[in-house]
Amino acid sequence: MRERVFSLETEYAIAFQTQGGNQPPNKELIVKALCQQLEERCGIPGSQFLVNGSKFYYDVGHAEWSLPECRSAYEAVVYDKAADQTLSSIIADAERVLINQGFQGQLLVIKNNVDASGNTYGCHENYLAQRQTQWLGWEDYLWLTKRYLIPFLVTRQVFCGAGRVGFGQKLEEGIGFQLMQRADFIEEVVSSETRKQRAILSLAREHEPLAKGNYRRLHLILADTNMLGWATYLKLGTTGIMLRMLEDMGFREIPHLLDPIQTLRQISRDPSCSVQVPLQDGRQLTAIEIQRIYLEQAKGYFGQHPISADEQQIMQIWEDVLNQLATDPMQLFGKLDWVTKKSLMDRYLQNVGMQWGEVLPGEEVYYKLLQLDIFYHNLCSENNLFYRLLKDKPDTLVTAEEVLIAQSSPPPYTRAWVRGTAIAASRKMGLNVEIDRWDDLKVNNRKVVLPDPLKFFSPELYAILSNSAALPTVTEHSRYNIVIFSSDNNIGQNLANKLVGLGYKQARLQDKPNLEFNIKWNNASNSMIDEIVNIMCQELELDDVQICRRYGEGRNDCIHINLGGLVAPSLPILQRDRYSITIMSPNLDMGESLADELGSINYRTHIVLPEPTSEFSIKWGSATEAVIDEIVSILSKKFALRNTQIKRLQKFNLEDNRIFISLYSPRNGFLQKFLNFGKRIVIV
Repeated sequence: MRERVFSLETEYAIAFQTQGGNQPPNKELIVKALCQQLEERCGIPGSQFLVNGSKFYYDVGHAEWSLPECRSAYEAVVYDKAADQTLSSIIADAERVLINQGFQGQLLVIKNNVDASGNTYGCHENYLAQRQTQWLGWEDYLWLTKRYLIPFLVTRQVFCGAGRVGFGQKLEEGIGFQLMQRADFIEEVVSSETRKQRAILSLAREHEPLAKGNYRRLHLILADTNMLGWATYLKLGTTGIMLRMLEDMGFREIPHLLDPIQTLRQISRDPSCSVQVPLQDGRQLTAIEIQRIYLEQAKGYFGQHPISADEQQIMQIWEDVLNQLATDPMQLFGKLDWVTKKSLMDRYLQNVGMQWGEVLPGEEVYYKLLQLDIFYHNLCSENNLFYRLLKDKPDTLVTAEEVLIAQSSPPPYTRAWVRGTAIAASRKMGLNVEIDRWDDLKVNNRKVVLPDPLKFFSPELYAILSNSAALPTVTEHSRYNIVIFSSDNNIGQNLANKLVGLGYKQARLQDKPNLEFNIKWNNASNSMIDEIVNIMCQELELDDVQICRRYGEGRNDCIHINLGGLVAPSLPILQRDRYSITIMSPNLDMGESLADELGSINYRTHIVLPEPTSEFSIKWGSATEAVIDEIVSILSKKFALRNTQIKRLQKFNLEDNRIFISLYSPRNGFLQKFLNFGKRIVIV
C-alpha cells in the first residue's frame, strides 16, 4: 500500500513554577489558557480543532497536540515543527492570562516523555495500514506484523531515541546516559493498554476504525518525542517502509530477539551502540547490525517495486545514519536527539572535571544534569536550550517557510484540507462550523461526512462555500515578482501588463515554455494564486482546469507562470505501437472510451476492471517524457482534469515497455460533478 496517512499525538508536560510558595493553577486550567490563545489565533469557538487541521486539548494532566492527517513522513515532520512553534509563540500570552487570574509564576511547556517524579507520557505514532491482505486474514496478518516489526521497533531507538539521564523509572537503578526515555516504561511485547502494561507493539486502537473498508489505525506508543526533525523523519519514514513491505509480503527471514523487553533496555543503556543482544537462534548482533538487515531487505524490495522520492530520501538517510553510528555516533550532532543531548552533557561534565561514572545522587552535578535533560525539551523562548544549542547548526531538514505555511494551512491532500478549509471559512466569513470528530463536521447545520482520510475534496463543503460570501481580497502584491514563460511575446506581455497594473512588483518575460499551462509558487497565499489563475482564465480564455498548480516549486516572493499550452508543439513520439497500455478502470465505458482514443493513434491497449481507486494515475517504465505528456494531455481533455489531478508515479523497471493508467470513478455516479470542480475553495 503506497498511499498512507502519517500522524503523531504528542503529550506535552506542563507546569507553572510559582514564586514565594504560592499555589499553582491546576493542569486543566493551564491547558485552558493555552486553548484560549489558540482559539483566538487559529481556532473556532467550541472546537478543539485548528485551522491547519490539528487538534489540541487537555488529556489526563497533559496538553496533547494531534497532528492533521499527513500524506508522507516529511509532511508530518513539517506539521510537528509547526505545532512546536505555534505552542512556543503562545506561552507568554497564556502565562499572562494565568497571572491576571491571580497566579504568580512562570509557565513551562516541555516536549519530553518523563518527569522528575518518574511519570511517563507519550508520543504516539499513527499510520493508516491494511487490516488484512489478499493472502492473509486479520489474525494471521497480525501475527506476521508482530513477527517482523518487533525487532525493528526495538532497535530503531539508535536513531530516534531522545536520550535520558538515569536508569529505572524513578532513577532507582543509578546514574548514566541512555538512548531512550521510554525504555524503562515498556513492559509488554504486545498489549492493548496505553497507560499500564505499555507495549512495543500496541493494539490499543486495533478495533477503532480510522477509515472504511480494509484500513485500520496502527497506533504505536513506545517511541520518544523528538525535537529534531531528522529523527522524527527517520522514525516515521522507516516505519512506513516496513509497513509497505509487510503489506506486500516483501520480507525474507529476519533476526528474532530472544527477549525483546530486556533487549530494548540493553540497547538503550549503551550509547556506544556496540552491545550485542541475544537472538532466538543463538547468535548475537548489535542494534546497528539488525537495522542493516532491515535496510538491505528494503533495498531488495525496492529493486522490484516502485519507490517514491520521499522513500528514496529516507533510504539514503537511513543508510548514512547507520554508517555514522557504527563509526562515531557523535558525528550526528544536530540530527539525532540522543547524540545532541549527550554532547551537551559531556561538555558540561568535562567543564566540571567529572565523568559519568563519578556522578552521585544528591550532588549539584547530578541535579544540573537532570535540569539540562528537561531544558533541552523546553519550548519556552527564555529557556529554550535546544534552539540555543543549535543556533550555529540549525535543524535543516525542513524550511522555515514550510513550517510557517503549515501553522495556518492544512495538508492539501487528506481530509484535513476539508476540515481546515471549513475552520478558515468560519474565521473569515462567519460561517457556523462545528467540529468534534476527525471524520465529520457541520457547516451551517449541514453535515459533511469524511470517512476516508485520503479524500481531500468534499462536494458538500464546496457547494456551501460557493453559495457563501466572496473570498477576501488579496493584498501585498508589491512583494512578488512575476516571471512569465511564453513563446508568444504579445500574449505574454498583455498578461504581464495586467498583473503589474494590479501592483505586482515586476513581471518579466522568458522564452522556452513547457507543454502545459501552469503556475508555480512557494510562499504566496492561496487567495493570491486564485486571483492570478482567474486573470489567466479571463485574458487567455481558459478554463481553470487547464492550469496546473505547482506549489513549492518557485522561489520565495517569485511566482512563475507558464504559457506553454498556447504553442501545442508536435510531440516527438515514434513507434507508439511498442508500448502496451493497461487501463485499470472500475467503469467499463470510461475504460473503453480511453482505450479507443489511445488505440486510434497506434497504442496497444487492454482494460482490467478492478475496484475503484482514489485517484487518476499513470505509471511507466521505458516510455519517454513526451509519451507520458501526450497520454496525460489526452486524459486531461477527456475527463476535464487538471494535470495535477493525474498522479505521475515513480518509474519502475526501465526496460519495461508497459504503461499503467488508473482511472477514478466514485461509486455514487457523480463523476463529472467531481471532475468539473475547477479549484478548491481556499481561504487564508
